[in-house]
Amino acid sequence: MSLSPDFHPFRQDDALMNAIGVAERAETEAGVVLRIVANRIAANPLGIMHGGMLSTISDVGMYEAAKLSCFADCVTLAQEMKFLRAGCLETPIDVVCTVVKPGRSIAFTAAELWQSGKLIATSTGQYLKLPTSAS
Repeated sequence: MSLSPDFHPFRQDDALMNAIGVAERAETEAGVVLRIVANRIAANPLGIMHGGMLSTISDVGMYEAAKLSCFADCVTLAQEMKFLRAGCLETPIDVVCTVVKPGRSIAFTAAELWQSGKLIATSTGQYLKLPTSAS
């Protein structure tokens, strides 16, 4: 993976992401990259990154990409996760998220989770575009 995006602090209104660790966000031509350094709260009993936490950060990243693509808030319809190797705590994880197909009402997304130059997980998701509220 060869990315050099410009990272900025992730929004502070997501309590779960902020509890998991220090997160940053960047936009790229292809979508969104989240970078997170997970703390001990993200560990499973074996002391490695909990699969549920990897699923959470990929869901949030794909949501961010879908929202950017749809120009509207979205909600998760479905998510599939594939774990390839263990994720380590206190080592940055880059969640590289793209919108594969931006439909009229559903965005189809994909994410790759990279740590220390190795692909540790992949994910796909579908996000429903919410109607904009009339003001």
